[in-house]
Amino acid sequence: MRRPLLVTAFCVTLAAAPSCNPPDAAPTAPTTPSDATSLVGDALDRRLEPPVAGDRALATLRFEQAMAALARDDATAARTAFESAVAADPSDAAARIEFGFLLLEGHQRGSFGAALLEFRFARLVAPDDPMAICGEAVARLEVGDVLRGEPLLRRALADGAVQRHTGRFAVASVAQARLDADAGRIADALRRYAEITRLATLPASVRARAKIERAELLIAEGRLDEAADEVAAAIALDPRNVKGRYHDAVIRRKRGDLIGAAAALHIHELLRAIEDHQSQRVRIDSARLDRLHAELAPLLAAEGAKEAAAGTATEPASDGQR
Repeated sequence: MRRPLLVTAFCVTLAAAPSCNPPDAAPTAPTTPSDATSLVGDALDRRLEPPVAGDRALATLRFEQAMAALARDDATAARTAFESAVAADPSDAAARIEFGFLLLEGHQRGSFGAALLEFRFARLVAPDDPMAICGEAVARLEVGDVLRGEPLLRRALADGAVQRHTGRFAVASVAQARLDADAGRIADALRRYAEITRLATLPASVRARAKIERAELLIAEGRLDEAADEVAAAIALDPRNVKGRYHDAVIRRKRGDLIGAAAALHIHELLRAIEDHQSQRVRIDSARLDRLHAELAPLLAAEGAKEAAAGTATEPASDGQR
């Protein structure tokens, strides 16, 4: 499974702009999915019929409820409301686009195929909508359809509307950085990640995740000092970044700091256990979750106090310029 995208945070668009030009890729399968395990093949290979208009007033109400849920970071309620909006009016392109980006961020099995369906349905209604093109490009790349996804991605990145939407531009830029890395264009990938981390209007957690992906490339290149700077900056931006804690432990171990590596790994294990509970990957045990939070809190507080005292809680000045 590929790495999760930087989608949910800061990725809201309130309108789709319809047009009459044909889509770039032949559309496919007809449902808004709940069980998405087989949807990747459907999304890629089946032909779709244009969605029929329904109850636009009800769809608008559900769409507004979904956007409000996203604003309060309630993905479950947002998903339910988006599903209701699309059921009420299957031709609601705006609802399908936002639902598609939410599904991309879910990165559970089948959700990339489900997202692809939403974007392709949206483009049957609004073929040239830049956000639908952006979403379809990213979804295609996530399911391995580089042949059709890469041209769409280039189109999205060149579109002024996508460029002005910081969150969506970041999503597309991450997808391009991954393509660059997969093709061996490491310098281009590192440059793109650095550009993303300098988008000051992105939430700190999103910038942190871009830094971690940049650090992963640096680690693979054997550039541990630079990777360590990126990981430290990511943790300063988002102390609860699970992958950041893991890479912190790995780098410390490689440098011979076994005590520091053990401490970093312990924090990683606590964060991972909390994440598993919150994402419902394991049975919810409220008492254990409370214990995990209670054990983690003083560790993060002590770390923050130590960094503040040492003056190390700022990002490296040379970020992206190496």
